[in-house]
Formats: sequence, C-alpha cells, structure tokens
Amino acid sequence: MGDLLKNLKYLNLLFLIVLWGANIFAAINGFFDNDGAEQAIITPASYTFLIWILIYLLLTGFVLFQFSREGKNNIKVKKIDWLFIISVLLNVMWLYIWENKNYILSIIIIFVYFVILMNIYITLEPERKTYSKNEMIFVKLPFSINFAWVTLAMAVNIANVLKYYGILGSNEIMISIGLLGIVGFITYMNFKKTRDWAYVATIAWGFVGILVNVISS
Repeated sequence: MGDLLKNLKYLNLLFLIVLWGANIFAAINGFFDNDGAEQAIITPASYTFLIWILIYLLLTGFVLFQFSREGKNNIKVKKIDWLFIISVLLNVMWLYIWENKNYILSIIIIFVYFVILMNIYITLEPERKTYSKNEMIFVKLPFSINFAWVTLAMAVNIANVLKYYGILGSNEIMISIGLLGIVGFITYMNFKKTRDWAYVATIAWGFVGILVNVISS
C-alpha cells in the first residue's frame, strides 16, 4: 500500500488519460448535443461550457507538476491523496449517466462530486499563504475553478431534472432564482473567507452565460 501511495502520481496520470479519453469519446459521439427540450431557464449558453476544456488543461498541469522537481514530493499535492482519482471517476460517471437520461442518479453523482471537490478545496485552502507561484498555478487554481464550476453545474443539473419531470411548472423562475441565490450565497461566503478571485470569476462566467441564454431565448 505504501508503494502505491508513493507512486500515486502514475495513477493520477492514468486517470487523467481516462478523463480526456472519456470526454473526447463523448464529444465524437454527440454526447454534448442538446436540442434544448430539457433545458431549464438557468442553463448557461453553450459556449460557456468550454470552461471544461480549461479545467481539464489545468488538471493536466496538476498531474504533470507531480513529475517536476518541485512537485515530486510536494506536501500540498500529497494532501489531496486519492481525492483527485475519485473526482475523475465521478466526472466520467456523471457524463455517461446524464447521457443515458438517468437524471435522478445524476443529481446524486454530481452532489458527491461537489463534496469531493469541496474536500480538496478545503484541504488546500489553509496553505494558501505559503503557496509558491507554481503551486498557485498547478495545484490551487485547477481545483478553485473546478470546484466553482461544479457548484454552479449542480444547481443547473437540479433545475434541469426538475424541469424534465415537470416539477418546475409555473414556478420555474422563482425556483431558478432560489437555486442561483444559493450559488451566490456560497460564492459570497467563500470569497469572504478566502478572497479566491478564481472561484468568483468562474461563477461570474457561468452567470453571464445564463444571462446570455435568457436574453437570446
């Protein structure tokens, strides 16, 4: 077990490849195509989801950083432990569960994904004042943006599932405002404590995408 933990970076690399492979396969097979029939009003404009590419590139940087001299025995990376691999598995699971229209299970999966990313974020946050420039870019930033985007994605996921099952009805606007209000509150409380501009910017990107989608619909 000790050797496995010591070589966790190789497993991280393997699961990074799985992450990229699963998403490329999904894109090729039209998983990301949507006719809009199941979209709630708070679904961001389609271009907004390009942020996933940025997230995956940053996570690639995180994994490759572990093979550098500074990242080889980095204490901050070690604190993440197995959580990165678990987050990758949940990301891929959510993608395929949503595509197969298992919407109730998709809410459970994205909530667990949210909790795992929150755990990583909280684990890294106390070290913020001691980060080197490379640690900020390759360790802190990937999970700040990933956690922020999944925070918003979870609210959008819930809204879309409620719409699909006809639960929103005439209350869609009020419920949507409520969900976005929760995201806004989480963002405010997080920023108040951490001053994490990357997190705020990611949420703002999503909110602008929602506004664009509402105006254009």
